[in-house]
Amino acid sequence: MSLGCAKNLVDSEIILGRLLENGYALCPDYEASDVIVVNTCGFIDDAKNESVSEIESMLDLKKRDSGKRLVVAGCLSQRYSEDLKIRYPEIDAFIGVNQREELPEILASLDNSASAESHAVVKVNRILDRYDVDTGRFRLTPEHYAYVKISEGCDRTCSFCSIPGIRGKMRSKPVDAIVSEARELADSGARELILISQDTSDYGFDLGRKRLLPELLRALETIGGVDWIRILYLHPSTLSDEVLSIVSNSDKVLRYVDIPLQHATDNMLRSMKRGIGASKQSDLMHRIRAEIPGVVIRTSMIVGYPGETDADFDALCDFVREHRFDRVGVFRYSHEEGTSAFGLPEQVPADVIALRQERLLDVITEASDSRAMERVGSSVTVIVDQQVDPGSFLARSYGEAPEADPVIILRGDGLREGEFVSARIDSLAEESFDLIASPV
Repeated sequence: MSLGCAKNLVDSEIILGRLLENGYALCPDYEASDVIVVNTCGFIDDAKNESVSEIESMLDLKKRDSGKRLVVAGCLSQRYSEDLKIRYPEIDAFIGVNQREELPEILASLDNSASAESHAVVKVNRILDRYDVDTGRFRLTPEHYAYVKISEGCDRTCSFCSIPGIRGKMRSKPVDAIVSEARELADSGARELILISQDTSDYGFDLGRKRLLPELLRALETIGGVDWIRILYLHPSTLSDEVLSIVSNSDKVLRYVDIPLQHATDNMLRSMKRGIGASKQSDLMHRIRAEIPGVVIRTSMIVGYPGETDADFDALCDFVREHRFDRVGVFRYSHEEGTSAFGLPEQVPADVIALRQERLLDVITEASDSRAMERVGSSVTVIVDQQVDPGSFLARSYGEAPEADPVIILRGDGLREGEFVSARIDSLAEESFDLIASPV
């Protein structure tokens, strides 16, 4: 069971790959299996609650089959393994975010243990100095797209974020290693590569004090069989003109800018330790629109951060209206121990946070509806993701990332998953941001 973000999904694919290499086989369902691995997320409260809920569901299965092994992996395990061990003594093993390669050995040690009541194996503390290549994956995505994790960890000190404490300092893969991995993915059918990390803009800076994202993009453009390259998680303070130029002019790098901004006033951005001021951030958004024709911008915002005033929130709403983002995720501030924001005064009451989230979502809906309506009647190339009904398929254009964004419902016959199709946007779906389209 893989929970959380796409970065966690890559870890899950590596875990499965190593298990299959060591003689394990996949089961069609959890009840039939000897081993269940829950790869958790522990980033914010909602993710932690989901992870705990799924762990408890799997423990219910284990209670009915005492021979079943349950392994908890990922961020929640890395962050709270000792607490979880006390709360759920039935769990057999905990592995952290850097111990995914060790799971076959851990399972072997469990199988060889003298008693089923042995103490749980806990391996969560080791932080690696380098990041290994993610080859030999058992892919959980459809064949035609794959995530490429270009670095692990983060060097930033954003006040609300627990990731550096969980995953450690930034460790980038060398460019040639990523290219080798990408070729393997292309050979397995991936026509779209989606670059991910904690901070994609800073990729390579730890290798030699130089940001290497432009060099990486140019190298990936040369790989045969890859048609689309999508970049996620760019940071506004270090997004370079060179990267924007590549996005604007490349035949393969998509005009899709995923850039979490988090807020829009100087005092909020300063307290959040974002490394950029409100004016420069706004100028950057205008420049992206001006320099990249047809660009789709996705961002995320936090409401209810400590000290956020009514004026701060009103300015955030005005900022969203001004820039008419194509996609915006709105997160309630999550009070995370181990972060510098944890001890800040002026905590915003929960009911105020909920109201602000609702109000901002209303602003976003208005802007998103407007931008979606502008697309009706236009022609676009889409990739077919999945057939859902006879004559009905889920598809995406360059403006939709998998899982995160609305989809295009493509109505036609004789289409294949992974196929690129020229389509016309016919209408906006009712009660959603999805679009209805037909093949041209």
